[in-house]
Amino acid sequence: MLRPLVLAVALSSAFSQMVLAQAEPRVVDRGAHSISIGVGSSSSLGYWLRIAERTDLGLEVGVRIADDDDTYLRSLSFRPGIKRYLSSSESDFAPYVSFGAIAVWSRLDSGGAIDLDARDLGGFVGVGLDWFPVDRVSLGGHIGLEGRLTRRDQLGSSPLPDENVSGYDVATYSSGLRCQFFF
Repeated sequence: MLRPLVLAVALSSAFSQMVLAQAEPRVVDRGAHSISIGVGSSSSLGYWLRIAERTDLGLEVGVRIADDDDTYLRSLSFRPGIKRYLSSSESDFAPYVSFGAIAVWSRLDSGGAIDLDARDLGGFVGVGLDWFPVDRVSLGGHIGLEGRLTRRDQLGSSPLPDENVSGYDVATYSSGLRCQFFF
């Protein structure tokens, strides 16, 4: 009695795996274009174009606005980049490496005491993962390392003097949650 039940469960499991494998397209077949939406410490919107079997070229534009009682921050970033999927398999999970450039402009106003304009230019390298819960939609994110040349112009009010500072910054980053729609 137990033997036929075990055989039926094994056959139905094998059959469902074959059906799912045939229905799920490879990463490269999901679409040559995609729109990405990111949420986290800053929001982003991007467009990606498949330029090779496992390689996407894209541009993400990020916006960050923070408003506290006396402090107001706004930031705009541009991140052109390349995303290279490590596999073109039929898996629901698609790991990738990414690299590219960063350009950021930000302004901080703190109640008239300090006004700060910042401009950053640099690059990034990272790793990420896309999970495809349905055919042409992925959820995921990435982490990595970025380096930036920075320029800070501080406009102080009395008794603080104006100050201009240039330098560099190396830091880790994460994307927050990203949703990507392929077409």
